[in-house]
Amino acid sequence: MSDGRALVAIAGVHDVSGFIMEHPGGKTLISSAICKDATAMFNSGVYTHPNAAHSLLSSIQFGVVRGGGEVEIWRHRNNQKGVY
Repeated sequence: MSDGRALVAIAGVHDVSGFIMEHPGGKTLISSAICKDATAMFNSGVYTHPNAAHSLLSSIQFGVVRGGGEVEIWRHRNNQKGVY
C-alpha cells in the first residue's frame, strides 16, 4: 500500500482500495497484486475480463508508469495524472 492506497499496475497504476471487497475473484486474489505489476494476471488466459472490468479499471486509474509509451504521451498532453 502507498499512502493508504492499494495500488496495482495494469497498463498504468490503479487504486483498487475501494474494490478489494467487491472483486468477483475474491479479496485474496486482488490483494496478491497490490504493489505489483498485475498486467499479465489481468490479461491472462485463465479468465477473460469483460468490458465492464476494463471500464472499471480506467475509472480508478491513479497514474501512469514513466516510459509507458502512449500513456506517457497522453499524460504530457493532459498533465492530469501522476507518474510513478
